[in-house]
Amino acid sequence: MKLYKEEGVMKEPKICPMCGREYSGYPALSRKDDETLICPECGQREALESIGVMDRNEQDHIIGLSRSMMTEDKG
Repeated sequence: MKLYKEEGVMKEPKICPMCGREYSGYPALSRKDDETLICPECGQREALESIGVMDRNEQDHIIGLSRSMMTEDKG
């Protein structure tokens, strides 16, 4: 398993129980049960669904915009 560095500490990636993908960094708390830690992308999808954005393509577009804005802020 690949390791990644978070706040100067080497950590193992986590596996999202919703999508099954590997992720690093901070998890999101699922809105479905307020207990399960999920990957940030699934967290964004749950948030979008909670405001009525149900179409997967529309979610992908919004999440893509969010990523590009975050990348611009870092650069």
